[in-house]
Amino acid sequence: MLLGVLGSLACFIILLAGFMVLLPYFIKLEPIREKILAVLSEQVGGEVKYQKLDLSYFPLPRVKIHQVTLSIPEKATGTLTSVQVYPQLLAFLRGKMSVNKIEIESPDVSIRLPKCCLNHFP
Repeated sequence: MLLGVLGSLACFIILLAGFMVLLPYFIKLEPIREKILAVLSEQVGGEVKYQKLDLSYFPLPRVKIHQVTLSIPEKATGTLTSVQVYPQLLAFLRGKMSVNKIEIESPDVSIRLPKCCLNHFP
């Protein structure tokens, strides 16, 4: 009896893990990509472009964005090799987006300061 319950539990865990690994292939990412791009551009007040976006659910849910370029008119420009965003797990399971951690790889950003701020430096 106990062996049957443990076997069933093991099968369920294996099926769940397989589902989580294959889930990104079943979800149409294009509408998600467009939404993420629109939100990012709106939040930074400029233009954000990226090469590739990966969604991963295992071992922790995350979004990895490759080859990011950003341009904020008269403020900043830059490139990032990749950005990984880890949502808070409980909020993610409730369908809400709350960021737990952000990892940025190889940032190369130029920031333009207004002339009024430059007068304060010797």
